[in-house]
Amino acid sequence: MEINETLVEKIIEFLKEIEIEYQKVQGLILTEDDLKCLLFSKLYGHLHTANTIDTGVSASAIHSEVKFYDEEGLLTLIPDLCIVEPRHISIFHSVEFKIKRSHLTYEYKKLPRKSVEIGGNTIIIELKFCRDKNGINEADIDTYNNDILKIKKLQEIVQRRSSGNDKMFGIFAVFNKTNGGVELVKPIMEAENPRIITFYGTGLVDFSQEHRFPNNEDGYLTQRHAWC
Repeated sequence: MEINETLVEKIIEFLKEIEIEYQKVQGLILTEDDLKCLLFSKLYGHLHTANTIDTGVSASAIHSEVKFYDEEGLLTLIPDLCIVEPRHISIFHSVEFKIKRSHLTYEYKKLPRKSVEIGGNTIIIELKFCRDKNGINEADIDTYNNDILKIKKLQEIVQRRSSGNDKMFGIFAVFNKTNGGVELVKPIMEAENPRIITFYGTGLVDFSQEHRFPNNEDGYLTQRHAWC
Protein backbone atom coordinates (compact mmCIF):
# COMPACT_ATOMS: atom_id res chain seq x y z
CA MET A 1 0.00 0.00 0.00
CA GLU A 2 1.23 3.46 -0.90
CA ILE A 3 0.08 6.71 0.64
CA ASN A 4 -0.39 9.13 -2.23
CA GLU A 5 -2.90 11.37 -4.04
CA THR A 6 -4.74 8.33 -5.42
CA LEU A 7 -5.55 7.11 -1.90
CA VAL A 8 -6.67 10.60 -0.92
CA GLU A 9 -9.09 10.61 -3.87
CA LYS A 10 -10.42 7.21 -2.75
CA ILE A 11 -11.14 8.58 0.71
CA ILE A 12 -13.14 11.42 -0.85
CA GLU A 13 -15.14 8.80 -2.77
CA PHE A 14 -15.91 7.04 0.53
CA LEU A 15 -17.06 10.35 2.04
CA LYS A 16 -19.40 10.85 -0.93
CA GLU A 17 -20.77 7.33 -0.38
CA ILE A 18 -21.45 8.14 3.28
CA GLU A 19 -23.29 11.32 2.28
CA ILE A 20 -25.55 9.36 -0.09
CA GLU A 21 -26.21 6.73 2.60
CA TYR A 22 -26.93 9.46 5.17
CA GLN A 23 -29.51 11.13 2.95
CA LYS A 24 -31.27 7.79 2.51
CA VAL A 25 -31.03 6.87 6.21
CA GLN A 26 -31.23 10.15 8.10
CA GLY A 27 -30.75 8.51 11.49
CA LEU A 28 -27.48 6.99 10.33
CA ILE A 29 -25.25 9.63 11.94
CA LEU A 30 -26.18 10.76 15.44
CA THR A 31 -22.72 11.77 16.67
CA GLU A 32 -19.33 12.70 15.32
CA ASP A 33 -18.07 9.30 16.45
CA ASP A 34 -20.72 7.64 14.27
CA LEU A 35 -19.25 9.49 11.29
CA LYS A 36 -15.75 8.42 12.29
CA CYS A 37 -16.82 4.78 12.61
CA LEU A 38 -18.51 4.80 9.20
CA LEU A 39 -15.40 6.12 7.46
CA PHE A 40 -13.11 3.85 9.51
CA SER A 41 -15.08 0.76 8.45
CA LYS A 42 -14.91 1.67 4.77
CA LEU A 43 -11.18 2.32 4.97
CA TYR A 44 -10.48 -0.85 6.96
CA GLY A 45 -12.25 -2.89 4.28
CA HIS A 46 -10.22 -1.18 1.56
CA LEU A 47 -6.75 -1.22 3.14
CA HIS A 48 -4.83 -4.41 3.85
CA THR A 49 -2.75 -5.27 6.89
CA ALA A 50 0.98 -5.52 6.24
CA ASN A 51 4.28 -6.18 8.00
CA THR A 52 5.68 -3.60 10.39
CA ILE A 53 9.30 -2.82 11.26
CA ASP A 54 9.02 -5.47 13.95
CA THR A 55 9.79 -9.00 12.76
CA GLY A 56 6.69 -11.19 12.66
CA VAL A 57 4.30 -8.33 13.49
CA SER A 58 1.71 -6.97 11.08
CA ALA A 59 -0.57 -3.95 11.49
CA SER A 60 -3.54 -2.13 10.05
CA ALA A 61 -2.98 1.05 8.06
CA ILE A 62 -5.95 2.94 9.55
CA HIS A 63 -5.99 4.16 13.16
CA SER A 64 -8.01 6.49 15.38
CA GLU A 65 -6.92 9.16 17.89
CA VAL A 66 -3.18 8.57 17.43
CA LYS A 67 -1.10 11.18 19.23
CA PHE A 68 1.41 13.12 17.12
CA TYR A 69 4.39 15.16 18.28
CA ASP A 70 4.07 18.93 18.47
CA GLU A 71 6.89 21.49 18.02
CA GLU A 72 8.15 20.74 21.53
CA GLY A 73 8.23 17.00 20.98
CA LEU A 74 5.14 16.49 23.14
CA LEU A 75 2.26 14.22 22.14
CA THR A 76 -0.46 16.88 22.01
CA LEU A 77 -1.72 16.82 18.41
CA ILE A 78 -4.45 14.21 17.84
CA PRO A 79 -6.23 13.95 14.48
CA ASP A 80 -9.45 11.95 14.32
CA LEU A 81 -8.10 9.34 11.90
CA CYS A 82 -4.73 8.65 10.35
CA ILE A 83 -3.54 6.32 7.63
CA VAL A 84 0.05 5.14 7.75
CA GLU A 85 2.21 2.62 5.96
CA PRO A 86 2.50 -0.35 8.36
CA ARG A 87 6.17 -0.82 7.43
CA HIS A 88 6.84 2.42 9.33
CA ILE A 89 5.13 1.26 12.55
CA SER A 90 6.78 -0.24 15.60
CA ILE A 91 5.13 -1.47 18.80
CA PHE A 92 8.44 -2.64 20.33
CA HIS A 93 10.79 0.32 19.89
CA SER A 94 11.11 3.76 18.31
CA VAL A 95 11.34 4.03 14.53
CA GLU A 96 14.34 6.30 15.12
CA PHE A 97 17.75 4.84 15.87
CA LYS A 98 21.17 6.00 17.01
CA ILE A 99 24.60 4.95 15.79
CA LYS A 100 26.93 3.27 18.28
CA ARG A 101 30.37 4.63 17.41
CA SER A 102 32.30 1.93 19.21
CA HIS A 103 30.96 -0.90 17.08
CA LEU A 104 29.70 1.05 14.05
CA THR A 105 26.25 -0.44 14.60
CA TYR A 106 22.91 1.10 15.43
CA GLU A 107 20.18 0.53 17.98
CA TYR A 108 16.60 1.74 18.06
CA LYS A 109 15.59 4.27 20.66
CA LYS A 110 12.98 3.41 23.29
CA LEU A 111 9.23 3.72 22.73
CA PRO A 112 7.46 6.86 23.93
CA ARG A 113 4.75 6.49 26.57
CA LYS A 114 2.03 5.94 23.94
CA SER A 115 3.69 2.52 23.32
CA VAL A 116 3.86 2.84 19.55
CA GLU A 117 5.80 4.97 17.10
CA ILE A 118 5.10 5.75 13.46
CA GLY A 119 7.05 7.43 10.69
CA GLY A 120 6.87 7.71 6.91
CA ASN A 121 4.09 9.15 4.77
CA THR A 122 0.71 9.71 6.40
CA ILE A 123 -2.82 10.91 5.75
CA ILE A 124 -4.58 12.67 8.61
CA ILE A 125 -8.34 13.19 8.62
CA GLU A 126 -10.33 15.65 10.69
CA LEU A 127 -14.10 15.10 10.82
CA LYS A 128 -16.84 17.43 12.02
CA PHE A 129 -20.56 16.77 12.42
CA CYS A 130 -23.13 19.52 12.94
CA ARG A 131 -26.24 18.03 14.54
CA ASP A 132 -28.03 21.32 15.26
CA LYS A 133 -31.34 21.72 13.44
CA ASN A 134 -30.38 25.30 12.59
CA GLY A 135 -27.20 24.14 10.91
CA ILE A 136 -23.67 25.51 11.05
CA ASN A 137 -23.00 28.74 12.97
CA GLU A 138 -20.07 31.11 13.50
CA ALA A 139 -18.83 29.21 16.57
CA ASP A 140 -18.63 26.06 14.44
CA ILE A 141 -16.56 27.93 11.86
CA ASP A 142 -14.02 28.89 14.54
CA THR A 143 -13.70 25.21 15.49
CA TYR A 144 -13.30 24.19 11.85
CA ASN A 145 -10.56 26.75 11.30
CA ASN A 146 -8.73 25.48 14.39
CA ASP A 147 -8.79 21.94 12.98
CA ILE A 148 -7.37 23.15 9.68
CA LEU A 149 -4.61 24.97 11.57
CA LYS A 150 -3.86 21.69 13.38
CA ILE A 151 -3.45 19.92 10.04
CA LYS A 152 -1.16 22.66 8.74
CA LYS A 153 0.91 22.56 11.91
CA LEU A 154 1.39 18.80 11.65
CA GLN A 155 2.33 19.10 7.99
CA GLU A 156 4.95 21.73 8.81
CA ILE A 157 6.42 19.55 11.58
CA VAL A 158 6.65 16.50 9.31
CA GLN A 159 8.15 18.57 6.51
CA ARG A 160 10.79 20.02 8.81
CA ARG A 161 11.68 16.92 10.82
CA SER A 162 11.97 14.70 7.75
CA SER A 163 13.81 17.35 5.69
CA GLY A 164 11.02 17.04 3.14
CA ASN A 165 11.39 13.27 2.67
CA ASP A 166 8.02 12.34 4.21
CA LYS A 167 4.65 13.63 3.07
CA MET A 168 1.56 14.28 5.14
CA PHE A 169 -1.73 14.66 3.29
CA GLY A 170 -4.61 16.37 5.08
CA ILE A 171 -8.36 15.85 4.70
CA PHE A 172 -10.94 18.01 6.45
CA ALA A 173 -14.60 16.91 6.18
CA VAL A 174 -17.77 18.48 7.55
CA PHE A 175 -21.12 16.67 7.67
CA ASN A 176 -24.20 18.76 8.36
CA LYS A 177 -27.49 17.19 9.48
CA THR A 178 -29.41 19.88 7.60
CA ASN A 179 -28.05 22.16 4.91
CA GLY A 180 -28.34 25.22 7.12
CA GLY A 181 -25.30 27.46 7.34
CA VAL A 182 -23.76 26.09 4.16
CA GLU A 183 -22.88 29.65 3.10
CA LEU A 184 -20.78 30.06 6.24
CA VAL A 185 -18.66 27.00 5.52
CA LYS A 186 -18.18 27.66 1.80
CA PRO A 187 -15.08 29.89 2.27
CA ILE A 188 -13.36 27.01 4.10
CA MET A 189 -14.34 24.51 1.42
CA GLU A 190 -13.21 26.81 -1.39
CA ALA A 191 -9.96 28.08 0.17
CA GLU A 192 -6.77 27.26 -1.72
CA ASN A 193 -4.94 24.72 0.44
CA PRO A 194 -2.97 22.52 -1.97
CA ARG A 195 -2.01 20.10 0.83
CA ILE A 196 -5.46 19.92 2.45
CA ILE A 197 -8.51 18.47 0.68
CA THR A 198 -11.89 19.56 2.05
CA PHE A 199 -15.31 17.90 1.81
CA TYR A 200 -18.82 19.00 2.74
CA GLY A 201 -21.69 16.52 3.12
CA THR A 202 -25.29 16.97 4.23
CA GLY A 203 -28.08 14.68 5.38
CA LEU A 204 -30.70 17.15 4.09
CA VAL A 205 -32.82 16.56 7.20
CA ASP A 206 -35.95 18.76 7.09
CA PHE A 207 -37.06 20.31 10.39
CA SER A 208 -39.95 22.25 8.85
CA GLN A 209 -42.31 19.60 10.28
CA GLU A 210 -41.87 20.14 14.00
CA HIS A 211 -43.65 16.98 15.15
CA ARG A 212 -43.50 13.53 13.62
CA PHE A 213 -45.56 10.89 15.38
CA PRO A 214 -45.11 7.13 15.05
CA ASN A 215 -47.50 5.31 12.77
CA ASN A 216 -49.10 3.22 15.50
CA GLU A 217 -52.59 1.80 14.96
CA ASP A 218 -53.02 1.36 18.72
CA GLY A 219 -52.63 5.10 19.31
CA TYR A 220 -49.88 7.55 20.10
CA LEU A 221 -47.40 7.23 22.93
CA THR A 222 -48.33 9.37 25.92
CA GLN A 223 -45.30 8.59 28.04
CA ARG A 224 -41.84 7.29 27.29
CA HIS A 225 -38.44 6.99 28.90
CA ALA A 226 -35.16 8.05 27.34
CA TRP A 227 -31.95 6.28 28.23
CA CYS A 228 -29.41 8.40 26.34
